[in-house]
Amino acid sequence: SSSSSSSSSGSGEGASEVLRVPSIDFADWLSRTVNASDFVVIKMDIENAEFRVIDKLFATGAIELIDELYIECHGEVDSIGWELSGHPPGSLPLAWVRSTACLKLERRLRRAGIYLHEWD
Repeated sequence: SSSSSSSSSGSGEGASEVLRVPSIDFADWLSRTVNASDFVVIKMDIENAEFRVIDKLFATGAIELIDELYIECHGEVDSIGWELSGHPPGSLPLAWVRSTACLKLERRLRRAGIYLHEWD
């Protein structure tokens, strides 16, 4: 099934505009489109929606259809992320420091047997 999704964007401080874009149920689409014997590679850069989409892939079992995943994971960088980076907070660009939520997601995917690539 398809639906519509909203996203806020803007140009300049305080400016905000709602942008409606078509969306699909990715887990359903994947299950209907590929076979277990297919070699499936996904690139996912969906601006913080990766957590919901991957949760649904696990819940439906569609995660088992994915062999490789290139993902740009978004999440708030916290003290654990900075500690794991080995650098003092604020000393590196945030894109170089993993959030705890992303680290947990990446570990979950690897445990499911998915060959994972981080995409920034």
